[in-house]
Amino acid sequence: LVTPTLARPAVAATGWQERGWRASLQAAVEFAPFTGAWNVAGTPALTTPVARSADGHPIGVQLAGPPGSEARLLRLARTLERALPWPRHAPMLARRHLG
Repeated sequence: LVTPTLARPAVAATGWQERGWRASLQAAVEFAPFTGAWNVAGTPALTTPVARSADGHPIGVQLAGPPGSEARLLRLARTLERALPWPRHAPMLARRHLG
């Protein structure tokens, strides 16, 4: 099964310490609604970047499989990585080093 990793672009990483646990949990569920079910089910799943947004951030997909499919999922992720290589540096850091 292939699903999006996230439901929307990344949110700012500031201000979370000021939110309560309930607000943080709700935001996490809305931000990444597709990944939690596989964690709870205990079946193999992984996420891997397959594209980049206009601002250079990775866009990922989640690959999920039946019990015992870990090796198959890892082979598929390796194949995707080779076909769709991604930068090893955060976009902000890459611009800083190139600039």
